[in-house]
Amino acid sequence: MNREGGAISAFPFAMVAATIIALGFFAAWPGLWTIALLLFLVYLAGPIAFRIHSMFAPLREGVSRLDAPGYSPWWGARQIQAFYDALPFLEGVLRLMPGWYSMWLRLWGSRIGFSVHWGGRIDVIDRSMLDIGNRVIFDRNVELCAHVMRVRPGPGGDEVKLLVRKITIGKNCFIGESARLGPGARVLPGERVPARASIGVNETFNGAALQSSPEEADMARD
Repeated sequence: MNREGGAISAFPFAMVAATIIALGFFAAWPGLWTIALLLFLVYLAGPIAFRIHSMFAPLREGVSRLDAPGYSPWWGARQIQAFYDALPFLEGVLRLMPGWYSMWLRLWGSRIGFSVHWGGRIDVIDRSMLDIGNRVIFDRNVELCAHVMRVRPGPGGDEVKLLVRKITIGKNCFIGESARLGPGARVLPGERVPARASIGVNETFNGAALQSSPEEADMARD
């Protein structure tokens, strides 16, 4: 990890510290401006930081080495999102209000259609890597993870490889309880994904896996 990667690793702590300070302001001076400050830090600072980060280090689809010299945009994106992974109830609050969670994911860069229903306790690991059509229903405990890491042998020893690929779900779909969709997973319009189904790397539900390259085909194997 280079210096930039080490620096952005402090982002989750900075978010926690800023939120605690905002809570202190609210306790000392309760009012609309301190509530607005707290809500801004909790729900808008992360997406704004991600958008700025993406201007200089855009998250690209495909295979890369996570342990290679240089900065990994995916690593930076993960650090910006770690605050919400550690405090999932923050996203749960948004899902109580129709349309708010979809709107929040759009702030990260995902394409989310209208009338999307999010069930209880959804795990969206890569918040900018979703393409979801209209009128999709998610049951509870669904996991959407647009990346996978593998250790593979290389010329100089083992290498940590990363695959990032957008998850695509067509309109009018149902995603059953505890289903898991991996990087590059596709669900065609109108499909019904059963409970506890697993759609792996670059797989299409009820279809074949179409790998973009031999490297990505290798990442599909455990």
